[in-house]
Amino acid sequence: MIAASQTLPKMRTLCVTALTGSDHMGDRITGKITTERFLMNISKRMISAIGIAGLTLIGTGLAAPASADNGISGTVDPGSLTKVLSDASFGSAIPYSFSSSTQSANTTLSVADMTGTGDGWDVKVSATSLSAAGTSDTIPNTGLSFSAVDNPVHVAGQAINGGGPVRSGTTTASLDTSRSLLEAQAGSGEGSYTQALVLAVQLPALLDAGTYTGTFTVTSVAPTP
Repeated sequence: MIAASQTLPKMRTLCVTALTGSDHMGDRITGKITTERFLMNISKRMISAIGIAGLTLIGTGLAAPASADNGISGTVDPGSLTKVLSDASFGSAIPYSFSSSTQSANTTLSVADMTGTGDGWDVKVSATSLSAAGTSDTIPNTGLSFSAVDNPVHVAGQAINGGGPVRSGTTTASLDTSRSLLEAQAGSGEGSYTQALVLAVQLPALLDAGTYTGTFTVTSVAPTP
């Protein structure tokens, strides 16, 4: 801080009292300097102070921001386990008969595991009895079975391995009850597969003429360990 006793014209002396810096608070320095030199010293000190402050501000503006870690995230939405048994047809008309007979029809089971869980699965199939319009005759589902159950064929996704999928059906079980056809253990079966099947249909004797139809039901449960 500068204290002046009076304002004098240029080249006259001026008595000043100056307080020293923070290291010597309360000490005083007394002396005489000319007005011109006094103003010059004050100007130099002001320029020096402004320059230092300016450099400090600029330096602060150029300082690098604190670093922060940035991550990457994403979500995979689960799908479903699709299982479809294609239509089965005898292919040609069956003649009326006094005797019972067995007819065959080809069908294909398609399974695709898009769940993303890797839990495995056991696909089962059952069927209703077949009926026709205009008659009370039926082809009972106790006479429906798969006479041939092929090994699965890999289509896409995870290849067939020791955990499956593997065929699990029998050629003797009737479809009045849900029957297992294809099974994959946990950690396996995360792909798309097909399985060729042959449906055997036992036709009763004296079956009335008509077009007989029924429905397959395809379900899935957890695999048997």
